[in-house]
Amino acid sequence: MKRLSHFLMTISAFVIVFGFIMNYQVSITKTFNELTEKLGDNKIEFKNKNDYYRNYNFSFVQDTNSTTPSNYQELLNTLYTILNRGYYSFTFYCSDEYDNCVNDITSIANDQELLSTINNYVHPFNSFSNVEIGYNTDNMIMVSFNKNYSSEDIDVINPLVNTIFELTYNPNDTLENNILAFHDYIINNTKYDSNRSEYNIIDYRSDIAYGTFIDHYALCGGYSDAMALFLEKMGIKNFKVASSNHVWNAVYLNDNWYNLDLTWDDPVTPDNRDILDHSYFLVSTDKLLSLDTTEHTFESNFYKELKNS
Repeated sequence: MKRLSHFLMTISAFVIVFGFIMNYQVSITKTFNELTEKLGDNKIEFKNKNDYYRNYNFSFVQDTNSTTPSNYQELLNTLYTILNRGYYSFTFYCSDEYDNCVNDITSIANDQELLSTINNYVHPFNSFSNVEIGYNTDNMIMVSFNKNYSSEDIDVINPLVNTIFELTYNPNDTLENNILAFHDYIINNTKYDSNRSEYNIIDYRSDIAYGTFIDHYALCGGYSDAMALFLEKMGIKNFKVASSNHVWNAVYLNDNWYNLDLTWDDPVTPDNRDILDHSYFLVSTDKLLSLDTTEHTFESNFYKELKNS
């Protein structure tokens, strides 16, 4: 790509979440130009972590202290770290030796599946609905996120999660039984949002945990985010897994990775009967795919922990 001196490029990247596109953008050009003037010495550091930082890594992306990526994997790690530490925006430089930096960041910004994958590895409260990425000819990159959860959303959800956790969690029981208790609680108090899924009638914020806890309606994103919040409180390593149009939880338990799909354990019935199923409760990937391949076939290179589970 031919680049002109002092040229600024801004890329808008939208993440499609469960068939619903977030229809808004954030202009970062002015902010980017201001930071270009302030950060000419290239000395940038990750200094802060919010309350939802995950202090563990994955095969696909790892938290890093470096803000000068020198290759594609380090670039992915930098983007993940920005999200994982809770930043709304961040500016960094690729190393001078990284000649393909601009091409790589452009490719990443245009790859919605890849961006969704990075999003699936962070705490739900640090996840984003859309991102804008800017760069200039000095290998300077700025990212700016719109988050899925506002601070007001979190202030509403957290007290409910804490109360449910106190009433449900049994410290004298096994982790598996406690996971089952929260799995059953969510399903017993939530209905699948068929109107939104089938007719795009948006009455509830069912794509995130707000819909699960406040509206008691959820899509797969709402089920998986809600479950992730309880897994976090139990200190259980987890991430979300996405296929082409579905998402569920991956859970690390007893030195193994398992799949946990609350959406499919809360089936929609013709007569609207409430059914609590456990067919997709902590199953291996082989078992998961034996039950269903239509909705659960995922990119194994993105989710290597589950590849051979």
